[in-house]
Amino acid sequence: MTDLEHIHHLIDQGRGLLATQRPSLDTAPAVDVAAFSTWRSRSLGLLASSPPAADPYLGSFSKHVREGFVYEVKSGIGILEAVEEELAGCEAATH
Repeated sequence: MTDLEHIHHLIDQGRGLLATQRPSLDTAPAVDVAAFSTWRSRSLGLLASSPPAADPYLGSFSKHVREGFVYEVKSGIGILEAVEEELAGCEAATH
């Protein structure tokens, strides 16, 4: 699987996480903790091993996607979408 395909898969997984949202009276709505941890770990791993174009996104993802709240998952999806666009642009430039 290419980095671009992997990013696309992680974006889809993030969207799937939103379907696990559960309301809370004490905090912001959150998603399934175990699925979030897996998604976050895989996303960070891919960003850390991706080409230098993804470097700025690694810090942003690490900083803004920490607890599994819905708004954090949405932020993570947005960051991954930005990486996807960046990688697609790089891939198109080499072909």
